[in-house]
Amino acid sequence: MPDHWPWQDEEVQPDPVAVARQQNIDALIAKGNLAFTKDRLSVPANDNALMYYREVLKMDPGNQEAERGLIHVSKRFRKLARIAHDNGNGAQARKYLAQAESVSGADDPANQKLRRRLQSTPSGQNQRALDGSLQEQYKIKKKLFEESPAAKQNLWGGQNP
Repeated sequence: MPDHWPWQDEEVQPDPVAVARQQNIDALIAKGNLAFTKDRLSVPANDNALMYYREVLKMDPGNQEAERGLIHVSKRFRKLARIAHDNGNGAQARKYLAQAESVSGADDPANQKLRRRLQSTPSGQNQRALDGSLQEQYKIKKKLFEESPAAKQNLWGGQNP
């Protein structure tokens, strides 16, 4: 008969400090993710994605979830910059780009590419092109509609108005 049975071993208890630390990290990641989904990227000052992800990295440098979170925040700022630029708000676009650079650095290739785009195209250019394209499509469809009795019948469900 063996002198030692495996179930007689003492259970290894996890370090309560390490468990509490990991729970804190998990909670901060969850708060950061929630703030991100609500577009609270950098404001308000006491409840935003950047703050939560950076807090995690202070506690656990190299934490992959927090680093991924920061990448998503930077991407979102770049997207907001493109939208602002396309809508004719160059000043706001530059502010969003500066925020992206504050997260991922001015040397980030995506930030550099966006900076070149903002500098090389007038803000609102894409919106004006879209507006012109839509106006042209509207004119074509209006002309076709006016020239086609069948189109008018389709509009009224086969009945004349």
